[in-house]
Amino acid sequence: MKEESNDYKDIIPVIKHLLELKAENIGLILSRKLTMLLGIIAVSVIVLVTLGVMIAFLGVAFADYLNQFMPLYCSYLIMTGIVAVIFAIVIIFRRHLIYDPLCRFISRLIFEP
Repeated sequence: MKEESNDYKDIIPVIKHLLELKAENIGLILSRKLTMLLGIIAVSVIVLVTLGVMIAFLGVAFADYLNQFMPLYCSYLIMTGIVAVIFAIVIIFRRHLIYDPLCRFISRLIFEP
C-alpha cells in the first residue's frame, strides 16, 4: 500500500507541469488570435477610410464632369443620389456583405487551432 501512495505523489508534479504547459499554450493561442483580429481590424479601417476618400474624390470629379451638361447644384444632387443609393444597398444587404463574412471570420479564428 505504501508504494501506491508514493506513485500518486510522483505523478502530482507531472500533472502540475502539464497544466502549466496547457495554460501557457492557451495564452499563446489567445495572443496569436487577438493579434490576427487586431491586424484585420486595422487593415479594414485603413481600407475603409481610403475607399471613403476615393469615393469622395470620384464624386467631385464626376460632379465637375456633369457640370458641363447641367448646373453645378444638379450635378452635386445627382452625386448625392448615387451615394445614397450605394448606402441604401449596403444597408439592405448588410447581412450578406458585413455580418455573414464577419461571423465566418470570427468563427474560423476562434475554432481553428
